[in-house]
Amino acid sequence: MTAVADLMDYGDVLARFTRAAAKGWQYTHQNPEKAVDLLVKAYPNLDRDAELDAIRPQVEAALRLLRALEAIPVDAEPTTHYRTV
Repeated sequence: MTAVADLMDYGDVLARFTRAAAKGWQYTHQNPEKAVDLLVKAYPNLDRDAELDAIRPQVEAALRLLRALEAIPVDAEPTTHYRTV
């Protein structure tokens, strides 16, 4: 997406992606060890302990962003909220 027109054309895709991402981050927040185990299983070269330490601040940042996005009405004009988020 490169412009407001694209955002308006693909708003439903963005909404679905955001909901899916929120579910993943929520799962990671509730199950950090299981989430890291899944990550390390997919990428065995990663260090489990290092990833576990790294994931916590990432989860908190992602959840803050997703909460801010939830506060924006679905039918809002995109340019209205650029500075808020």
